Amino acid sequence: TLITAVRPFALIDWKKWGFNASYSFSVRKNFHQYAHPTVDAREGTYDCPSEGRGRCVVTSAEAGPRLRSTDDQSYLKLPDGRVLDLNRRNTDFIIYHSLVAGYTLFEQLTLSASFIFIDSFKYYLPKDAALSSMYVKNEWGRTQSTWGILDATWSPFERVSFSTGVSSLQPLWSQHRGAGFAGWDTNGRVFGDTSGGKLMPNFPFFDFMTPGNNYTSYYFDITVSI
Repeated sequence: TLITAVRPFALIDWKKWGFNASYSFSVRKNFHQYAHPTVDAREGTYDCPSEGRGRCVVTSAEAGPRLRSTDDQSYLKLPDGRVLDLNRRNTDFIIYHSLVAGYTLFEQLTLSASFIFIDSFKYYLPKDAALSSMYVKNEWGRTQSTWGILDATWSPFERVSFSTGVSSLQPLWSQHRGAGFAGWDTNGRVFGDTSGGKLMPNFPFFDFMTPGNNYTSYYFDITVSI
């Protein structure tokens, strides 16, 4: 239900002796038709799971397609036939902080590191809002992520360049169990018992703790300018 979005930004850039550094700040404001996303509610011929009631429809959730009861109260049917999922909310606005540092050798090889901090806020819903109080865990639905990029770019010709590097986009915090490091619990207190779960900041340039999440990827690009 996204209609449009705007993203103003400010940039500070510095270059000298082959070094370059920059900082940028930007805010993206989304304009949605509804605060909640719509779902695919095609009628199916499925019996609901044991915890459901009656017939089910197929819906697309963050974890993939699943069955939900046709009389699930977290649905809100619209006059045009679409269905809103009251369990989820669209993103209202996102704040970006970006730091980039690099160095150019022999006028052809550039090594750079980028760090981006992403602060996202979903549409605000008061806890006593009609039809939503039972679903809202917190009013804003704030999420924080980091994106780290280590890059090497070689430009042997004026219009051709080759780039390779590692990119890692992950949540700012992750719950780790028995990782062998001290961390913080969900209440913000220092948690020293490594046998239990704790909140720990993720390393921004590589996912060492949970590689199975596929937050980290490698890339190789060839760019030809025309």
